[in-house]
Amino acid sequence: MNYKPTEATGNRGELIAELRLTDYTTFKEPLFRPKFLGEKWPTADLYVELTGPEDAPRAHFLISIKSTKEPLDKKRRRINVSVTKKDVMRLKKYVGPTYVLAVHEPTENAWITAVHKSTPDKGISHISLKNKLSPVNLRLLHDEINAFWNGLAHKPCTSIF
Repeated sequence: MNYKPTEATGNRGELIAELRLTDYTTFKEPLFRPKFLGEKWPTADLYVELTGPEDAPRAHFLISIKSTKEPLDKKRRRINVSVTKKDVMRLKKYVGPTYVLAVHEPTENAWITAVHKSTPDKGISHISLKNKLSPVNLRLLHDEINAFWNGLAHKPCTSIF
């Protein structure tokens, strides 16, 4: 069975994404607990929970990972990706926070962009290099997810069942 270079890039990209999300070189412990959803899951690749006390509500988000070996577009300060209109629409329909993570496989770096209500319905072709998953941006991402879930009621108060 042949192992195609694009598969290797994608598989390595997923592992790099997990490493970047669980980096805790400047924290006491990782801020996130990612779980791969598997190939059958449409659009999203990772379900990611915020870490914290076991009895705390589990704030979470979904990530679609896009990996590339192509050179970074340093002139325009972006990494090129290919997220279809269909995938953008699927991510927008999810109730919780969703993101696209671009992984540059040769440098093992990753950049992130949110997919939310204001995201244009067309596909996504690039992510800004200012959105690198650095320790500062990991903390900002953690705070953003935490703020979203803290603003919502976590369980319905009633049910017809």
